[in-house]
Amino acid sequence: MAIGKTYANGKVTGIVKEGESSQGKPRYEVGVKLDSGEDVYVFLYMSPDAAKYSAEKLQRLGWDGASAIGPQIKDKPCRICIKIEEWEGKETAPKYDFVRAEKEVTGDTKASMFESLKAAAKEAGAFPVAEASKPAKPLF
Repeated sequence: MAIGKTYANGKVTGIVKEGESSQGKPRYEVGVKLDSGEDVYVFLYMSPDAAKYSAEKLQRLGWDGASAIGPQIKDKPCRICIKIEEWEGKETAPKYDFVRAEKEVTGDTKASMFESLKAAAKEAGAFPVAEASKPAKPLF
């Protein structure tokens, strides 16, 4: 059950790490510096059901769907939803997520980006991540 939700502005740091949930599910951890100065990570889950939504969020930040993610999204401004929930009578740690933009992502684009993610992960034996050296050209 949600206890509270708020929003903050920030900028993607370009740090994208491979990680996993407490249940062992793969995820990307995308670094964001909030305007308040706080460094947080947005978790983008990579299960077959969640990967299409994660790819959509990355595309909205400027990822082309094929190349290393970090360099393409570094320094991109973003809006973050910060949510605190209740679990078994206790408050959870804050959860951070990218607010969905209004730009439409078609089903074909989602499918091809998901296939790119799977292929890159298979080829690398992990996730296609890299530290950013310079920001990519904004898509919007």
